[in-house]
Formats: sequence, C-alpha cells, structure tokens
Amino acid sequence: SYVYDDLPEVMGGLDVLIVPSIHIETFGFTALEGMSFGVPVIVSASAGVADLVEDGHNGMVVEPTIRALARAIERLVERPRTVAEMSRVICRDFHVPTMHEHAEDL
Repeated sequence: SYVYDDLPEVMGGLDVLIVPSIHIETFGFTALEGMSFGVPVIVSASAGVADLVEDGHNGMVVEPTIRALARAIERLVERPRTVAEMSRVICRDFHVPTMHEHAEDL
C-alpha cells in the first residue's frame, strides 16, 4: 500500500512498471498511474489496461506466463534506449490535453 501523495516519488524511482495479472481483470489503475508519470509498463494480456498499451510503443503486452514476463524484462534490460523512448512516447501522448482530445473523438 502507499499514500497517494507519495506517487510522484515512487513512480519517479521506476524505469518500468510491471503489472503481471494472471487472471482476467477489468481495469487496473496501477498501470494507468505509472503511465501518467511517464513510466513504461509491462502488462499481462489478460489485464483490462492492456487496451491502453501499444506493445513496443508505450509499453509491452505479454501473455500471462512467467516465461513471457521474463523475456519482456530481459528485452528491456538489454535495451535501455527502448525504455527511454517508450517514456518519451508516453510523455508526449499520455497527458491531459491529448487524452481529452481522444475522449472527444469517441
């Protein structure tokens, strides 16, 4: 658990946020919170938030297995520039004015 006011400090210390859901879930706010701070996410394909993640663009969507999660982590550890680029994409695309435009388009 955490105190909401601590989120900037907590998220600021992360390179990547992992949401390894193995069961189908409707929507998890943890990944959304991470992305709101520019943190790339690795999410399970069974997580509802996977709909927000463009695999390889602003994060990674993996099958809900240990092997798939391990491969994704290894890939990002081996390619720190990919993590930095994902973070830039999130900061560019995932902010209030852009999200507002997307909502209006719906």
